[in-house]
Amino acid sequence: MAKNKKEDASENVLVPLVLRIAVAVPLFYAATASLLNPGSWIAFIPDFTAKIIPPAIFLTLFSVFQIFLGFWLLSEIRPIYSSLISAILLFSIIIFNIEILDLLFRDIAIMLTAIALSIHYHLNKKCPA
Repeated sequence: MAKNKKEDASENVLVPLVLRIAVAVPLFYAATASLLNPGSWIAFIPDFTAKIIPPAIFLTLFSVFQIFLGFWLLSEIRPIYSSLISAILLFSIIIFNIEILDLLFRDIAIMLTAIALSIHYHLNKKCPA
């Protein structure tokens, strides 16, 4: 059955909105939880960062960045960039914590959602020329 323009337009708005929310909510959760209970999250920080910056400070800065990234995703301002940065961030979290993949395997789905968003915005030319 052929879709009319109104149905097609609503899909082009609704689907990426749901995907942006799907990536932003875990960012907000992780940031808030790590600010409220940093002891539970310090273990996820790679050891090499402690040589550069104290883990507690890194965790706070990282949480602020995650909150910023979540709001950036929801804003749809240059969405290809916010979704790519989200995918890279999640990839980094997975790689630097690969030994606890049993806990982080869900991050793979979130990362792939961010990649799908990037592809969507690239195909729909929602990126700067």
